[in-house]
Amino acid sequence: MPRSSGRTSLPETEFKLVRVEVDDAGALALVTIDNGEDHTKPTFFGRAALQSLERLLPELEEGDWAALVLTGKPFVFAAGADITEFAEATRELAIEGSRTGHELFGRLRALPFPTVAAINGACLGGGVEIALHCDARTISTSVRHFACPECFLGIVPAWGGTQLVPRLVGAEQAVRVVVANPMRQNRMLTGLEAHELGFADRLLEPAEFVDESIAFALGLAADGDGRGGSPGDPVAEVMRKARARLDDQVHGAAPAPYTALDLIEGACSGWSLEEGYRAEEEA
Repeated sequence: MPRSSGRTSLPETEFKLVRVEVDDAGALALVTIDNGEDHTKPTFFGRAALQSLERLLPELEEGDWAALVLTGKPFVFAAGADITEFAEATRELAIEGSRTGHELFGRLRALPFPTVAAINGACLGGGVEIALHCDARTISTSVRHFACPECFLGIVPAWGGTQLVPRLVGAEQAVRVVVANPMRQNRMLTGLEAHELGFADRLLEPAEFVDESIAFALGLAADGDGRGGSPGDPVAEVMRKARARLDDQVHGAAPAPYTALDLIEGACSGWSLEEGYRAEEEA
């Protein structure tokens, strides 16, 4: 990850594991993304967070777990990458940061038991991307901020977002969430809207959210990847219209949304996930 350049650092985020014994089902891994602060200081993914995940993964990979639930501290799931670490980043460091996220999130995706992202609060950027590397997602009705804001910031999702979003919800909705919404004053989705678009498998009330997410994870049968976008998506036409709208908005002056469209189109045209990862790293 890029190094900080003297700015005030954010509280360090950790991935904290609790073992939940579940009768005859064995043990469930409950992992909380937390920085030890209240909701006024959201959890971000910087170098320390990725190192924490790297330390945790062997325990998940080698343990005899029935399932995993990944959630956040109260009111926040994860607010994305720590952009204070982006200053003075070279091309090499940018590629390294993207590749590190791909590798670690890819290991989470490869775990041999059901994994559920329990989106309890604000879920932005890298928070969306790590959630998409789980087998399934629950989301709370209290969520007010679910988005991929990278293009609004002049960058692109680079931890799998441009590849996994279209595989999950199809090309048209991927363009809407990854490109169109950020370019409309960074519009965000509520939990209800995210569920309706297909980002989450269950919409749950906040009172028993974690307990119901655990129950869902334990009842989740192992499935195949099952992540392809709708085969009926008219990808070429979706992309043509999206580029035309961008031309009207920014007249080619902002490269990030055009690059994001290229990456989404690649995901829809048959790239393997590994090919998509490499393309994101280059972008």
